[in-house]
Amino acid sequence: MPFDSYASLKTSIATTIDRSDLDVAVIPDWVSLAEAEISRHVAQNADRLTPLSADTDTNWVLENHPDAYLYGSLVHSAPFLVEDERIAIWQGLFSNALSRIEETTGDWDTALESVGTYTGLVQIIGKLLNRQSLNAVIPTWIEMCEADISRRYRRQMAADLPALQVSETNWFLTAHPDVYLYGSLVHSMPYMPGDERLPVWSDLYNKALANVSRVGGEWTTAEAEITDYDGLQSLISKLLDRADLDGYIPAWIKLSESAMSRSLEVRLMDEYVQFNPINGQSALPSNFSKLTNIEISGTEQIMTYVSPSYLDGMFEYSDTAQLYTIQGDQIIFYPCPSDDTIFEMRYRSRIEALSDTNTTNWLLEKHPDAYLYGALVHSAPYLGDDPRLGTWGGLYGGIIQSINQNDIRESTGSFLQSRSGYGNYY
Repeated sequence: MPFDSYASLKTSIATTIDRSDLDVAVIPDWVSLAEAEISRHVAQNADRLTPLSADTDTNWVLENHPDAYLYGSLVHSAPFLVEDERIAIWQGLFSNALSRIEETTGDWDTALESVGTYTGLVQIIGKLLNRQSLNAVIPTWIEMCEADISRRYRRQMAADLPALQVSETNWFLTAHPDVYLYGSLVHSMPYMPGDERLPVWSDLYNKALANVSRVGGEWTTAEAEITDYDGLQSLISKLLDRADLDGYIPAWIKLSESAMSRSLEVRLMDEYVQFNPINGQSALPSNFSKLTNIEISGTEQIMTYVSPSYLDGMFEYSDTAQLYTIQGDQIIFYPCPSDDTIFEMRYRSRIEALSDTNTTNWLLEKHPDAYLYGALVHSAPYLGDDPRLGTWGGLYGGIIQSINQNDIRESTGSFLQSRSGYGNYY
């Protein structure tokens, strides 16, 4: 119910409470208690906060911030609403409303207008804290906030963030003053244990960070599109929103490459080589993942796989290799073929690893989302119960399944087409 007067405020409180057994005569007391808290919060202009009454139907806080009055009054109904779960919700909403109150006259206006400067930032932080004894620490909190910003956006910044104090302003404060404001307030936490405004400031800080879409003029191309290794790392960092974990991102990418090498079954991973074993043995290719088939070149004799133990104690019953096994990184043939025997091998390769020198590969070019969510899934041990992990895991699983299914459809379709006389399959 909208309200803009003392009478309509009391009606809205009664409607929200929805308790016919409560005497509405106590509501003015809750309003007075809420008013006392509001007055303490806006102490700079408390002298002009006229208390509501039958004779004073409104004041500047009710006109500009009616939610502060409503939720503040509802919070003070707690003694009459034992174990009512709404109290905690109202408390959060009241704290949020208090943090948004911006006095509309005098020095407060000046501070609001000048928050784009270091002096204005210090001033507005001091007014919000309303703790004179902490004013000397405000520059330190601003420095800590700057360190957060620099770590978070270091890949997108063309140059280091110019520190405030050294200069009265910088491009980030001009574009995103709320990040500086709430980030600095968050760093006041050790000095204000239990202050109910801290969770509100933290939430506003995170929202302000989420709204930062352009840093230093423009995001880099890598941020806008995942086209290479740096761009992939940059987007992972942005989605995680945890600067302290950036150093682990290359390891998560490598782990996702290992997982995808095992999970993907696509033709782009197929390789073909010819080689001559020496003394019946040959090293496997460095990118080997799984063998498809192997045969002696120029013949139709396909080798049969056996376990290494199967060959123990066997004698050579033929002069032509028929069996093979894999032991370590060696492929071993039996009976031992002559050194001039040429073998043809088709195998499934591992994903070519990304690095600072190898900045892209076929998988990143065709399916960047597989890399993105695969790496994010491997951040799980560091994120605890982060609800995003389930989403990322589901997206990753669906992407891998889709890649495999599409490859099957494409290969089957090509085969059927060639059998129908419309083309050849290679």
